[in-house]
Amino acid sequence: MEERFHRVFGGKIDMNLSPRGHEQALALALHLRARHFDAIYTSPMKRAQQTLAPLVEHRKQSVVTLPDLHEVDFGEWTGLSFPAGA
Repeated sequence: MEERFHRVFGGKIDMNLSPRGHEQALALALHLRARHFDAIYTSPMKRAQQTLAPLVEHRKQSVVTLPDLHEVDFGEWTGLSFPAGA
């Protein structure tokens, strides 16, 4: 069975979205497709860029990438996995 979730404390690890994350990003883009945004800001992290991609694919709006916009640093927990249901 394919693992659909990373189940990892990602924090500052620049990893890709899981297959489930890509599904959720597409669902979010469909939900927000008719919404207007005055500005769109994103993190330079891969998973943030991948989450944003379906939303901005057909928009003629520029995206501002903010280098300091990132997730919480999990410190020593970064990269550690956690069990399903946790």
